[in-house]
Amino acid sequence: MDKQFIFDKAKMVYSYLIFLLQRCQQDNIKVPAGHLAYVTLLSIVPCLAVVFYMLSAFPMFSELNKIIEDLIYNNFVPTSGDAIKVHMSGFIENTKKMSMMGIASLIVIALLLISTIDQTINRIWRCTNKRPRIQAFTIYWTILSLGPIIIGGSIALSSYLFAIVQDDGFLSIGQRLLSFMPFIFSWLAFAGVYNLVPHQRVSFRYALTGGFAAAVLFSLATDLFTLYITNFPSQQIIYGALAVIPILFVWIYFSWLIVLVGAEVTATLDEFSNRKAIQTDPGAEI
Repeated sequence: MDKQFIFDKAKMVYSYLIFLLQRCQQDNIKVPAGHLAYVTLLSIVPCLAVVFYMLSAFPMFSELNKIIEDLIYNNFVPTSGDAIKVHMSGFIENTKKMSMMGIASLIVIALLLISTIDQTINRIWRCTNKRPRIQAFTIYWTILSLGPIIIGGSIALSSYLFAIVQDDGFLSIGQRLLSFMPFIFSWLAFAGVYNLVPHQRVSFRYALTGGFAAAVLFSLATDLFTLYITNFPSQQIIYGALAVIPILFVWIYFSWLIVLVGAEVTATLDEFSNRKAIQTDPGAEI
């Protein structure tokens, strides 16, 4: 391969990484990540309660609650999944004793979290036009109501397909594919957020790229965070039984930081390619 071609590609990648870093600094993504972590910590119980309530409304998904719980707690909440699961399960059970007005308040809190995510993502894309309130409410409610059903259906379909191929020749393949399911789910979820949430047209190719970057960072962060908590248990020593609270908050903060980095990757890919096109052909119209 031509050395000049490799050099040009490496130079372009370096220029893009500098451009991405500058955009992250301009948007100061650490601040909205902290805000989202705080809002998520307040909204996590209502959101999970609404999710499991939605799934329980469909008898076909009733047996998937435990599978989804294990998927969330074991793969997306490192090291403290069991402890958090115990507390969250108790909180969610308490919400079942609430009146319809209380359930409505939980739904409002969950919708406010989705609204905050929407505003933060659109700020990265420099979107000045806001969605009409009715349209925004419809989208938020669709995400909140259909999201759990889609996840449950995907898991049910995956379980069904793996049950079909679980013979002596395909068992190991099915097990390997199952091990990649959390990564695939997170990749598609990130790509879906980056493609659908911004109030403007986003290339699905760039959304997949940004989603892949976020999924890889999320997987690496999970391993590193697990390694840190396991080998440097300072939080457990200081806080004792309450250590799960700061651990959960720190993990949520880094998770949102990764989500915003993936959003920056998706947004800057389009902007960077347009800028390169203008530099190559100053008379081109973007």
